[in-house]
Amino acid sequence: MRVTILQGLQDREEVVRLLDSNEGMYFLLEGGQPLYQFIDELHLEGRLLARLQIAEEVVFSCPAYVQTSLHKQPVSCLSDVVCLYEENGEYSLVVDTEDYDFVSHVMQQIIYLDLPIRVAIAREEEDARRIRSFLHRAEGLQEMIDSAESYIQGAMSPSEENGEGYAHLLQKLSQRFKQVSSQTLHVAVMGTKKAGKSVVVNSLLGDAYAPASVELPTSTACLYKATDDACITVAQGHEKLVFKDASAVHAHMTRQFKLAQFDAELTEEQKEITIHYPVRTEQMKRYTIVDTPGPDFAGARHKEPAYRWIRQADIILFVVDYAKHLTASEEQYLQDIKKQFEQCGKFYSLLIVVNKLDEMYRSPEAKSTVRFLDYLRRRLQELGYKGFSIMGVSALSYLLSVQAPKIPGCERLVTENQHELQNAFRDCRALYRGKPEMTTISFLRSQMDHLLDFFSIEATLRTVQEKSNVPRLIEYTDYIAGQKATVEAYKQHLFEIDFLSAQLQNKLQQDLLNSLSMHKGRIQEAYTGITAKAQEMSQYMQGMELQIVEKALIENIRKVYVELLEKTEAQLLEKVEKEAAVQVQRFLEGLIAWKADDLQSKIFNNEFLRQEILPLLNLERIGKLSEEFYEKQLRVVQQKLQEKLKHKESELQEGIGAFRQIVQELSSFINKEYEAVDMKIVVPSLEPSFYEPVSLAGAALLLDPKVIAKTIENHIVEKGFFKKLLSLLLFKREKHDLHADSLVNDLQTEVKEHASKRLKELHGAILSRLDAQFKQLQQRMYEEVQRVLQAYKAMFASIHQDMDAKKEQMQQGIEAVEQQMELARYLEHCLADYFAAWHAISSASAEQQETQEDDEQTQQEAEAAEEVELQPQ
Repeated sequence: MRVTILQGLQDREEVVRLLDSNEGMYFLLEGGQPLYQFIDELHLEGRLLARLQIAEEVVFSCPAYVQTSLHKQPVSCLSDVVCLYEENGEYSLVVDTEDYDFVSHVMQQIIYLDLPIRVAIAREEEDARRIRSFLHRAEGLQEMIDSAESYIQGAMSPSEENGEGYAHLLQKLSQRFKQVSSQTLHVAVMGTKKAGKSVVVNSLLGDAYAPASVELPTSTACLYKATDDACITVAQGHEKLVFKDASAVHAHMTRQFKLAQFDAELTEEQKEITIHYPVRTEQMKRYTIVDTPGPDFAGARHKEPAYRWIRQADIILFVVDYAKHLTASEEQYLQDIKKQFEQCGKFYSLLIVVNKLDEMYRSPEAKSTVRFLDYLRRRLQELGYKGFSIMGVSALSYLLSVQAPKIPGCERLVTENQHELQNAFRDCRALYRGKPEMTTISFLRSQMDHLLDFFSIEATLRTVQEKSNVPRLIEYTDYIAGQKATVEAYKQHLFEIDFLSAQLQNKLQQDLLNSLSMHKGRIQEAYTGITAKAQEMSQYMQGMELQIVEKALIENIRKVYVELLEKTEAQLLEKVEKEAAVQVQRFLEGLIAWKADDLQSKIFNNEFLRQEILPLLNLERIGKLSEEFYEKQLRVVQQKLQEKLKHKESELQEGIGAFRQIVQELSSFINKEYEAVDMKIVVPSLEPSFYEPVSLAGAALLLDPKVIAKTIENHIVEKGFFKKLLSLLLFKREKHDLHADSLVNDLQTEVKEHASKRLKELHGAILSRLDAQFKQLQQRMYEEVQRVLQAYKAMFASIHQDMDAKKEQMQQGIEAVEQQMELARYLEHCLADYFAAWHAISSASAEQQETQEDDEQTQQEAEAAEEVELQPQ
């Protein structure tokens, strides 16, 4: 692709020349000037503005490369990436960094350029490759497990202990694979009232399922699940209905929303509506679309289900109305979403969608989507938001352009010929003049006129769809759902399958110990020695377990924030004392400025005291000072906690490594002492994770400057200070010695002491909040450590128990051993391909996984070609 680097407005003539030539140029701006300002200063006419593809140049301060199907090319900046891009290819930009804000910034610039280039962190790319390799083989692996499970069920009776053990492990593996195959993500469409959430949902679905009315808000969460069935089903509670098309669903949902306005008996879970709709694309099978109610409509009834989906959603599309930009309620809602996502480590899963871009035609601003998105993105960054992406759409334009050709008599609107299109619109308008369908026809006609008037584009319905940017939103949602959000969802499945596979392989290995000899004496000797060694190591493992559990305790880390907050409290009280003195002196100066006659007539008017006199004492400044000071210190506390917890995870990983070493020592002992025994005990290859990011942002919410100020004000009013001061002022105004009066000193003391008392209470509340969060973190870490320890202990105990069981079996005779061997040999043969494939997934490097996938694909293509050649002509 051709790229031009711009230094600033001095390059305007070159920009105009290149856009006039219509050569398909990409522009990247250097120098740090905000992109939206630069676009404004270009003053381009509409037709050139429509061709302008521009973003900021980004220099990579970390290793980065572009990955294609053919090669891996190192890059140092965004312009290198764009130059390498060619249409009809799959491109990924991989950066070796943990700076999520930087990665989000790069993703945003690629969105501005409208390029289908994936962006990933190197560590995530490794996980994604392993998961792709797993999903590529998952169906075949499950077939192998199911086949082995079927054999066990047919060959062994339920009373046979060994067969039952195999059946149990195979059943758990089969269940886990089924969970993988049914894995689905939730894409929640959120926003405040009437931002256009339901229209965005309908655009994603491709038809008007959800009611979108000004008078009728979405009353509950609506879950849209893709299905291969031709019919549409709607389920709510125990009721399940079948509909023939989207319009019938729309009518039913409208009735339900009206009833829900008066129904307060059902729980929110019971009120949730699930709609199974015919799938549009295979990608949409991966996720469920959730239409949520606006939390600011009708109070808490709508807030509860909306906020519940903040926690449950894997991806959130936060819809903002273009005409409103960003309201105060949207800022609060967005802040709550980001806090929840950051605590869960969902760094890429928040996309802000600016809807109703068609309103841009009515504004005097430059008609550039990139300009507006960059302006809004920078405003959000100034408010403290980081690590998000933003896109603009006109959902209504897209939806109506899809629906219009379905109107009887309007089928010819799909034509690409301008003359035929004009005739089709004329016929449709004549047919539906004065009827409801005219709303759709008239709106689309106006959108086409706007594209012609502002950008000199002779549009068709396909053009309207492309310019609505909804297709790009669908692609981006598919990308996030398929590449990033999916990784975290599948990693736990892989860890569990790894454990079960190791247990199954170990059990087979233990059963095959009998192959060392068919002589009872030699077998008993081997089992006696191995059992004694296993018992010795089991005792050692119990001591190790106590050490690991002790390392999981993080109570001593609590001292970090307790000491810091105590120091913060002392420093803050000193600042508050000084600020109280300043505010009282300013208050007195304001009082003296009033005329005596005005004060004399209103001195006993409480409303006058609260509205005119009280604001002179700026107590909210004390609250604001407290809020800013605590927020700064909480950031320091959070950083130190992250460092301590990272170190704690390293200690726990070392402890788990010691458990692995014990199992490996037992394997080495068996192979050394009993050379005829071909056994290698398998341990899980994938590391468990004990670390979880900590967010203390919620604690600072207790410090509301207005509440602090109001508390102090009420106390002072109750004491009657203002009336006394006004009387004193009228008496001493001539002498101007008000500052020296003891009443003024008392006021200053009261402000200082009551503010200090209030801040001590808030300090205690913040500390309690942090202790509660810390206690939950301790409990989660302890439970995770116990879960992993129990898994390893169960594996080791299983080895020990199987040794005892086999020794007892040997005493019952060689015939039982031969039957056991027959079962184990068959299962080993049956599952050999499974274990080999799983080992390749869990242990191979990224390059090896790619090579294996390429080899498998080449082999499949060769087999398919051979089958074609062998078919009779």
